[in-house]
Amino acid sequence: MDLAGMVCASPTPVTFPAVCGDGAVCGTGPDDESETVISSMSCGSRHSAAVTDKGQLFTWGWGAHGQLGHSSRDNRSLPTLVAQLDSASVVAVKCGDWHTVVRTACSHTGPQ
Repeated sequence: MDLAGMVCASPTPVTFPAVCGDGAVCGTGPDDESETVISSMSCGSRHSAAVTDKGQLFTWGWGAHGQLGHSSRDNRSLPTLVAQLDSASVVAVKCGDWHTVVRTACSHTGPQ
């Protein structure tokens, strides 16, 4: 599946099958209550990342340098939820050759 081409060429939201935190496949289509809709994505030389409309980050591809963010150097063939960022709201992602940079929404919880 050429997910990057689908997202760039589509005027409507794109859904895709993905691996959620529990290892189950989720977001398989419009009738699925856990539908995964991509709001933005980035592609590195050998890995990709997608941000959903719910602020979740999914990564897949070559993970040899830990750039997928899954606390391992394993490759992932399907978009996989980055569980470490599950409590954050991801707003942007950029992939480099061997790294991934993520921007999250700020929430001020300290004294003002």
